[in-house]
Amino acid sequence: MSIPISDYMGYFESMMVYKWENYEFSAKGRENFATHNGAIEIGITFPLSGKLKGYFQYFNGYGESLIDYNHLQERFGLGIALNDYF
Repeated sequence: MSIPISDYMGYFESMMVYKWENYEFSAKGRENFATHNGAIEIGITFPLSGKLKGYFQYFNGYGESLIDYNHLQERFGLGIALNDYF
């Protein structure tokens, strides 16, 4: 018996972005209210040098990738931002 991806990814997703000076904060959440599975993702963009910006991301939940959509994961990431939200 296979479990539908919607049981883990949910039917609801919301995203918010806020800019404060040279920093951008983003938050995304997903939820399936019947199974209480979902995910939260938080990101921060910060200046490094000139127009170059760094990016930090935290993810906790289900569905970060389609391969592991039914496995609970917690991940931290650090990288370079190629574009801005604003």
